Amino acid sequence: MRTKWYNIIFLMAVLAIYSCDKESMPGQATPGQAFELELGESAFFNKGDFKIFFSQMLGDNRCPTSIECMRAGEAKVKVLVQKSGKVVTSFELGTKPVESIANAVAFEDFNIQLKDVRPYPTSNKPIPTEEYAIQLQID
Repeated sequence: MRTKWYNIIFLMAVLAIYSCDKESMPGQATPGQAFELELGESAFFNKGDFKIFFSQMLGDNRCPTSIECMRAGEAKVKVLVQKSGKVVTSFELGTKPVESIANAVAFEDFNIQLKDVRPYPTSNKPIPTEEYAIQLQID
């Protein structure tokens, strides 16, 4: 009788694992859909078998919402790509594509694009680095 219960519990556990929808699991990136990473977080891109990691906020000189500026400014971030647990490359991405930094890069057969950096600056409140999050999309 005890063996029968163990078999039933084992079967239920196996079914639970295989019934998970990997596309909607946290930490997963889906092709063509934007996803958000906080500083230090990563997401696994199953289609390309790699992990993308928001490693560093390089700078944010975007014009605060309550101020009129001569130019909009930009935010810059550093993203790492890992395969098999090893960093294979890193990219610097910016919110405004310029000669020195792009808002999208090619990796293998995929295009990795920086869609947004949050929060947006306000006039009198500096943003602590740990509060930053980025929105990426992989096509």
